[in-house]
Amino acid sequence: MIDVVLAGDNAIVVGLAASRVRPEIRNSVIFWGIAGAVVLRILFASVTNQLLAIVGLTLAGGILLLWVCWKMYRQVVAGEDHDIEAIEDNLDSQSTVGPAVGFGAAVT
Repeated sequence: MIDVVLAGDNAIVVGLAASRVRPEIRNSVIFWGIAGAVVLRILFASVTNQLLAIVGLTLAGGILLLWVCWKMYRQVVAGEDHDIEAIEDNLDSQSTVGPAVGFGAAVT
C-alpha cells in the first residue's frame, strides 16, 4: 500500500514538472523524471536497509517517534490550531501559472 502511495506521489510531481515545459520536450522530461524517481527509490531503499542493520537505531527511532507523537497529542488536547484563513489568503495571493521552464529546471 505504501509503495502505491509513493508511486502516485511521484507521478503527480513528474506531471506537475512536465506541465510547465514546451510540448516538444515534455516526453523526455516525463521519462527522465520517472527514471530519476526509480533510481532514487532504489538508492534510498538500500541505504535504509543498511541503517536498519545497526543495533539500537530502530529503538532510537521508535523513541523519537514516541516523542513526536506525544507533542502532537499535547497540541490536540490543548486545542491549538492553525490560522486557516491566513493560510488560504496566502494561497489565493500566489499565482499558480508561471512562465515555461526548460528541460533542466523541470527535471531537477
